[in-house]
Parts: sequence; C-alpha cells; structure tokens
Amino acid sequence: MARRRLTQTERGLLDAIADRMASCRPDEIRPDSITEAARLAVTVLRDKNSLDDVIGPTCTTSVLAKWWQISRQAVHKAVKEFRVVAVQDAKHTWHFPTWQLQEDHRSIDGVHETLIIMRDLPRMDQAMWYIKPAKQLNGLTPAQWLIEKRDISCATTLARQYAHSQIRARQKRD
Repeated sequence: MARRRLTQTERGLLDAIADRMASCRPDEIRPDSITEAARLAVTVLRDKNSLDDVIGPTCTTSVLAKWWQISRQAVHKAVKEFRVVAVQDAKHTWHFPTWQLQEDHRSIDGVHETLIIMRDLPRMDQAMWYIKPAKQLNGLTPAQWLIEKRDISCATTLARQYAHSQIRARQKRD
C-alpha cells in the first residue's frame, strides 16, 4: 500500500514523539508496545468532537482504562472521587482531557486538589477552568501551571475563587 505524504503538522507530531523517545533510556521502550502506542496516538488524534474545541483533546473511558491498566468501573470511581477531570457528552459518554495525563499516563499533581474545591460546579465548568488563562498564574492556564509542576497552592486558591464566583453567579440567576 502506498503511503501518502505527511503534512507539516504530522511531521511535527513525529518530531515531538522522537524528542520524547530520545529522553528515555533505550530499554524503556519495548518493541511490543510500539504498535499499541501508535494505535492509541491515532485514536486520540482521530477522536474529534466539539468537546475538543471547549476543553482540549480528550480520550474516552476505554482508552483511559487501557492506559491506566484498570477496569472501566475503576475509571468511573476515579471520576466520582474527583481524581480525574471528566465531562459527559449528550450521549452520556465520558471524555477525559488528555492534558491532565503525564507521559506515564498518571494524572498530574494538583488535579485532585483543585477538583475537590470545584466539586459543586458542573463538570463542564470544572474542565473549562483548567484551560482558561489566568493573570494570577502569570497568564498560564491552570492546566499549564500544574503540568509545569508549579506551586499547587496558587492553583487551589484560584480554583476556590472561581468556584465561589460561579456559585454566587448561579445563586443570582436562581
């Protein structure tokens, strides 16, 4: 089968993957996992939906369960315990923003702490908060702030302020 020519964006993706791989020891990358990693990457890239425009790229419960090597029920338990950012679409399918996952697919530090603070807000409001730039975080989004392993207390303070303002706004509407 003839391959098509890759776009500049696709070549950039391959370069980014090569950079990540170069930071690993050669024995950390198992040959049997290459095909699976490629399949998962394409799944995440192809899984386009309107949520991507609002909360960034996402993966589904089954993909996250495979990455975490746990059952779908255990993923849903993590959602209930506010250990992972999750949003349901109109068909009740859970979507998980991929920005919250480290290279080893564990959740980044600070997600649980900030989600607990925002637990009374709708899931979509929670997810959107993470990707909105904040002047209190030097213009970074809370997601970027946590990914860069900056002071979690700054993010929790901002989450608390956001939760209070959203609850006050909802009370005024009601």
